[in-house]
Amino acid sequence: QPSDEDLKRVTQVMIVYLILFN
Repeated sequence: QPSDEDLKRVTQVMIVYLILFN
């Protein structure tokens, strides 16, 4: 079960990926 911190970390990583690939 992912914790709230894990979800926030995944969200940050996805944002960084979106920025890098734009």
